Amino acid sequence: MSTSEKKRAYLRRLDEIEEIETYSPIMIRIREVANDPDASAADLANVVLHDHGLTTKVLRLANSAYYAPYSGRIATLTQAVVVMGFQAIKNLALSVGLYDYFNTKERSGRFDFKRFWVHSVAVAVCAHEMAQRVRYPSAEEAFVAGFLHDLGKLVISHYTPDEFDAIDAKVEEGHPPLQAQLYRIGTYHTEVGESVARRWNFPPALLAAMGHHHRDGLQEGEPSQERLVDVVHLGDLLANLLFPGQWSVRESPDRIARSAQSLFRLERHEVDEMLDMVKDRVKRTADELSIPIFESDLVFEEEQAETGEPGGDLRLEYAKLQRNFMRQAREMKLFGELTRNLAQASDAIEVLMLLGETLYRSRLFNRVILFDTHAGSNRLEGRFGYGIVTQSWVRKLSVPLSDRDNLFAQVVRENRTVNVVDVTAKSWRSRVQRLLLDELDVSWFALAPIAVWGRVQAVVLFANAGQNEPISDDRVKTVHLCAQQAGLALERFVPKPGGEERKRSRRR
Repeated sequence: MSTSEKKRAYLRRLDEIEEIETYSPIMIRIREVANDPDASAADLANVVLHDHGLTTKVLRLANSAYYAPYSGRIATLTQAVVVMGFQAIKNLALSVGLYDYFNTKERSGRFDFKRFWVHSVAVAVCAHEMAQRVRYPSAEEAFVAGFLHDLGKLVISHYTPDEFDAIDAKVEEGHPPLQAQLYRIGTYHTEVGESVARRWNFPPALLAAMGHHHRDGLQEGEPSQERLVDVVHLGDLLANLLFPGQWSVRESPDRIARSAQSLFRLERHEVDEMLDMVKDRVKRTADELSIPIFESDLVFEEEQAETGEPGGDLRLEYAKLQRNFMRQAREMKLFGELTRNLAQASDAIEVLMLLGETLYRSRLFNRVILFDTHAGSNRLEGRFGYGIVTQSWVRKLSVPLSDRDNLFAQVVRENRTVNVVDVTAKSWRSRVQRLLLDELDVSWFALAPIAVWGRVQAVVLFANAGQNEPISDDRVKTVHLCAQQAGLALERFVPKPGGEERKRSRRR
């Protein structure tokens, strides 16, 4: 089945789900009243009042920093509608109502519901702040657009959990999230969300933000037709640094700063300021929406320790010990899984693919590239890439091993692992291909050799874009051990040097 056929089949499947049309009676009534030109503020308030939980959350948000640049406290829903407007209250009620509705529904077992909503709140907060800084006409609209930007993921998980499971399995295997969605359902969560929201009569600006916040087909710095799309896009990138969602891709702060500069002429210090304020505001906003964020979440433990809250340092230290223990357990499991799979490999290519997929699927790294040598060419060639790298780009990578100053050549020659802790330093940058550095967009990476019969036959590069610190020595050691296992597995497919000569000597 072609991609376009998969897309038509999937969207047709959604069209046939009647529950989508009637997802919540109160939400339908809110839409009807808000779109009625003869309705009054009291009419809309009376509809919302039928749901006590919804009323409480709307009033709490109406009095929050996002909706309260107004003088005085908003005490009633009627006052909220008068002060904030029909559209703002309608969008706010729809946002809160969606959370409450989907919170009671069955969903894919692979879907991380809490993580989804925490990320959604983070994008809403970042989009609101971004809108204020770039003077977007309605920061409140940006907040709602950020909150609902990933509606498509919610729809896929709840209405077609089998498809969500299949996509998530592909992502775990190392496939980029958007490619995995295209392969399985012929389209992306962005189009799914936009399609369903259109059936719910969401306003055009919100539809555009849902459908295009990944800025598909646009060059860096090229503005979208709908300005809200770019606001939510940058809000999503910022939120992913601290509260990444499921299937999210984390970009580096430098790349985000470049996008902010090219789209809105924001300076780097403004981007850093927004990141600094996100932690506290996300927690407060999640509290207002009754979305649980626990103290065990790393970002808030760090905040408690930094603010000097009693016991904060102790909790942070305990959490670090716990995370280290869990990390070591995961890495031991990773090593055991790889060893078992390598024993079943049918050829040398499968060995390299298993190593790359295992490292990427472990989520220890978000960039993994495998290089191997070609007999007689004296070059190291790009073979496979995992993460936000394309296979066509990987195949362009070619390193001459005759260049003794080249870092890759050194790894091959000396058969040792190298951890590059600051690629911006001249001593490192001059020894690595510019094509590689520009595309990876990382400040640090590491290289591990894969030796067969004592000679390096391949090299694995692993890195983390968007990370604020170099790769730890423990993780480098883990990859080094995995590369050694891959080398041992390759010995089954690579003849031992001198073996044929010894056989001929014995025959003589």
